[in-house]
Amino acid sequence: MRVSDPELSRSEALAILCLRPDADDADVKRAYRRLARERHPDAGGDVAAFRDLQRAYERLLAESLPPRERRTPHRARPSRRTRAGDAPTRRWSEQAVAVGDIDWDGRVSGTGLIALDVDRVARALVRDAPGPVHPLTARSRGPRSLLNRWLHLVADDLTATLQVRPARTRGRQGHDVEVWIRVWARGARRLVDDATLPDDWVRQRGSSTTTLIRTIAPSEDRQVTAARAAYILADGLNAAGWPLSSWYAPADELV
Repeated sequence: MRVSDPELSRSEALAILCLRPDADDADVKRAYRRLARERHPDAGGDVAAFRDLQRAYERLLAESLPPRERRTPHRARPSRRTRAGDAPTRRWSEQAVAVGDIDWDGRVSGTGLIALDVDRVARALVRDAPGPVHPLTARSRGPRSLLNRWLHLVADDLTATLQVRPARTRGRQGHDVEVWIRVWARGARRLVDDATLPDDWVRQRGSSTTTLIRTIAPSEDRQVTAARAAYILADGLNAAGWPLSSWYAPADELV
């Protein structure tokens, strides 16, 4: 089932997760984990359908939260353009995320540059470091470019840089998480300039670069923060037509 209105009813959310009306929280979580594995964009799923799945999951779990902790559903906006000083409204976020779907025990094999995926990003971010995440930096020449595996030979101003790090330019510095993507090459800039991004991403256009920024309020659980940042990054990149698998980081930055 696909939906166009982000303000889901309970019956719509249950239908998206293929659940009966008497489903409890455990049923919701099991269904979400199963469907997320099948429908995640990194597994070839549709981005919009996966976003509907996430909204349905959050809608049903919100019913079990105390009223003061429930989020008010809001209408998604394409690529919000706001001041760089804007920040999440909450210091801590307990937004539900499928932590159990991450392969926390996996390891990177090989040396040199390694293509990213959600599991590798989450494992890199959850490592011990000051701040909410361990910083991660990756680069790309372009979506599915044959040059991506030889990025060490390509000048920086001919590539794009991605960082997930404690916030520097937006939000609460050092406390929030910042997903930061800067693009120099003309063709790649055109791609991200024209993309309709998920809600809460900010696009800043300069004379020679375009920068995409997404600020995330962290959870008090480091794994939840790392998993949520990894999913948000993958979702934003898929919406821009530049999948996570087209971004590479040194093997020693991953685990």
